[in-house]
Amino acid sequence: MRVFIMHSALWVADYIAAIGGGELTPLHILKMTYMSHGYVWGISKHRLISDNVEAWKYGPVYPTVYEAFNTYGNNPVKSLHFCGTILSKKNMVEKRIINLESVFDEKEKEVIYNVIKAYSDWTGGELIALMHQKGTPWRRHYIKNYTGIVIPDEDTKNYYTQLVNDRR
Repeated sequence: MRVFIMHSALWVADYIAAIGGGELTPLHILKMTYMSHGYVWGISKHRLISDNVEAWKYGPVYPTVYEAFNTYGNNPVKSLHFCGTILSKKNMVEKRIINLESVFDEKEKEVIYNVIKAYSDWTGGELIALMHQKGTPWRRHYIKNYTGIVIPDEDTKNYYTQLVNDRR
């Protein structure tokens, strides 16, 4: 039996930020972290992230990721959270990517990379609209003016499994 390791949302977010090379905003990183988790569930049938995700006003949020990157506001994230590597220093970023991705299996890396490739050109508004669509886990659990409402992982699993199955 294969044992899967769950990762912190911050580790996945730093990996996404590193691959994004200083072009992704905190909102992009938050949404791509959640979508990566969902698509790993849908494709590989296991959790990617151990943290709880919450239903906030603008969609699903990992509070630790929000806290790590919120100082950038609507601007691109320019450094990694864990090590502080400046994303404009390409040679250092390449080393950090190798280090960050060493904990992921091949399918997880592929899914995360494909999420970045698919959604990095989307605007923040488009990503929010995607998360707010009818039937999404966020939509099922969000209550106006409340934060801290956990989106059950089972809902994320079921939603993304259905998305994956519908695309096959």
